[in-house]
Amino acid sequence: MNTSDPVTRVKAGGATSEVHLRIRGMHCASCVSTVERALVSVDGVAEASVNLVEETARVSTAAAEAHVLVDAVEGAGYGAEVLAGAAAGLRRAHAIAGGRGRRPLP
Repeated sequence: MNTSDPVTRVKAGGATSEVHLRIRGMHCASCVSTVERALVSVDGVAEASVNLVEETARVSTAAAEAHVLVDAVEGAGYGAEVLAGAAAGLRRAHAIAGGRGRRPLP
């Protein structure tokens, strides 16, 4: 299984927003799959993509609140917390990439 492929559940139309989570306790691709399944099982979740190396999840949701997503991950046996803003993730990605060919982030 390619852990970069998102698990997707089809939903009826509507606007979505993204929630970013820090995931603790994953050790393998099976862990990633378990967390993705837990997230997409939440009502209102359109898509969930979990990254094992970065220990993060990106969830597209039309209605689910962040605390419900955290509860779903914890119910699957893993730790979770909401990441504070997407800008922090962009700064981290920029730092990991070494800023090659990119303008500095705010």
